[in-house]
Amino acid sequence: MQIVPDVCLVNGAPYGQHQIGYVVRLGDTYVMIDSGDLDDPTVDLVVANCARWGIDVEEVSHVLVTHAHFDHASHAARLHRRGVRVVANHAGAEALAKGDDRCVGYAVHGIFERCTVDRIVSDGEMLTIGGVEIRCLEAPGHADSCVI
Repeated sequence: MQIVPDVCLVNGAPYGQHQIGYVVRLGDTYVMIDSGDLDDPTVDLVVANCARWGIDVEEVSHVLVTHAHFDHASHAARLHRRGVRVVANHAGAEALAKGDDRCVGYAVHGIFERCTVDRIVSDGEMLTIGGVEIRCLEAPGHADSCVI
């Protein structure tokens, strides 16, 4: 579902899913913001929804993980294997690498597939992707790994 030009919702309520994931065009590349499951594996649904909007997941350069919970980050390892670079803060990187209770797989009776983070960002750090600067802000609360 296109929200505005260059911003598409590729996982979420319009697709019968609880979890949310976006793909945003930044300059000459695409960035995914969160991608995860709850009950059923949905990475194939995300790929199909991207295609519906003319986006080839092979063109996605990064996935920005807002926090390490299963419904936001469980596709990270699979996307990483496709060449997508994973970005998270230190707490998120540690949780994704261990796949432990911070990923709350127990809440969905799922096993979180561990994932290596390619870029660890800190509070206030500027990240440049596709020629666009993004300020990363840590926002612990819902999870220690929350980044906006």
